[in-house]
Amino acid sequence: MVLIAAPLAGPDYEGLLARQDAGEILDLSKIQRPGLAFVNDDRLSIAQGSGRFGKLKEGELMELFVPAEDADLLPKGVKILEKDVPARRVRTINLLSSRGKTGANPNLVEVLAPEGSSFLRVSAPREKLDVPLSNVAYDAERARSLLTEQAETFQPSLR
Repeated sequence: MVLIAAPLAGPDYEGLLARQDAGEILDLSKIQRPGLAFVNDDRLSIAQGSGRFGKLKEGELMELFVPAEDADLLPKGVKILEKDVPARRVRTINLLSSRGKTGANPNLVEVLAPEGSSFLRVSAPREKLDVPLSNVAYDAERARSLLTEQAETFQPSLR
């Protein structure tokens, strides 16, 4: 289903990024900042924006940018809000979200949104999202691996 919404407008994202890169601490809580995701089977995997995902409650929606070439692969329930979003805009918004060029994921953002590519802005229900690159997912996987390893080497005492 295609539901074209108004293009992202309002704040001067490039100006905000420049202020952030200059060391200013910005309150971004009221600024629309879609994350970056890619299609993975019948889900969207979030590459940038896992912090915002962590705040979602069941049934809530998250806005994301997805490569335009994946339009036919979008999972059911994901709605297209905007087409033909240029990579530069996607990079600027996601660099701002990752705390600028010295922040958490600047290299990842550059790789995922190469110059000349185009994106869709989509709205996706939480239940259709994965966060394989989040710290929480990493910590959970480490804990699961540790517990599995301990269970395999556990030798109960037979007294």
